[in-house]
Amino acid sequence: MSTQPDPKGPDFVQRPTSPGHVKSLAVLMRLAVLLTVVGLSNSMALAQGRASWALTFSGQSNEQFFNSNAWHLIAADLHIAENSDRMLAFVGPPGPVFTSQKRYVWSTSCQAHNCDYKGFFWIDARTGKSLSATSELPTLGAADPEDRVLTLGSVTLTSSSIPSSAMDALRKWITRNDLRFTAAQFIGRDGSVTQLDETLYQPTPAFVPPPGGPGFDCSKAKNAIETDVCHDSTLAALDLRLQTLYGQIEGGLATVGQIAHLKDLQHSWLRRRDQKCAVAVQRRRCLEEAYSEQYQQLENWVPR
Repeated sequence: MSTQPDPKGPDFVQRPTSPGHVKSLAVLMRLAVLLTVVGLSNSMALAQGRASWALTFSGQSNEQFFNSNAWHLIAADLHIAENSDRMLAFVGPPGPVFTSQKRYVWSTSCQAHNCDYKGFFWIDARTGKSLSATSELPTLGAADPEDRVLTLGSVTLTSSSIPSSAMDALRKWITRNDLRFTAAQFIGRDGSVTQLDETLYQPTPAFVPPPGGPGFDCSKAKNAIETDVCHDSTLAALDLRLQTLYGQIEGGLATVGQIAHLKDLQHSWLRRRDQKCAVAVQRRRCLEEAYSEQYQQLENWVPR
């Protein structure tokens, strides 16, 4: 019968274990467990806050926003070089950074001077998932502004998993710029291109003022003042002139706060116009003066 070798070897010596040694081992084990828990907690916090940087730009101009991590994410989403001409869509005039639910952040931009390229970027600050988009003419400087191609891209989303918040923001951008696409595509994480139904990415129908004004829908006139404006060609033209100026100013504002200030200014004027002219003996003259004064005020208004 053979004898099995001692697995510990012939030179093994059983060392006595002192109470102090056991205590030290126990402390080290507890420390290891603690470090593991802390590490996991930090990892979870990092995962949850991986795009919290985006929230720091809430309500600000997008000049710095597009110079931050957003620039790298956009290039990655669209699979283009960071010095590509297509990135010009994100270096145009400053615009506001929007936030909803203290979680979703998005902004838009336009190539300086001619706007051949328009850009859109949305990010979920909680998960880090992002969606980038460009609207461009098939040929730069093409005469027909409606002949545009929409390109969506994401390394964290698929064409069928775009969140509702991202779609809502995307539609606002499309409608605000009255973008009409003849083609649409989605670039996936691996660079593969999926053709999309461009009819799903068209602007929401909006009221178009008649050439002679007014700037609002007369079928929805809310009071006698608006009815008078609708029935008087001079007042209708004054209303359209003011509405056009308002839209030009709003489109050039750089922050959400400036837009809110402009809206408050206009709403306050509308209330004063209705209250004052409703009881005026010469209502038409009152309205003409009101429109003239507000036009001058908007022309000289300085965003704060």
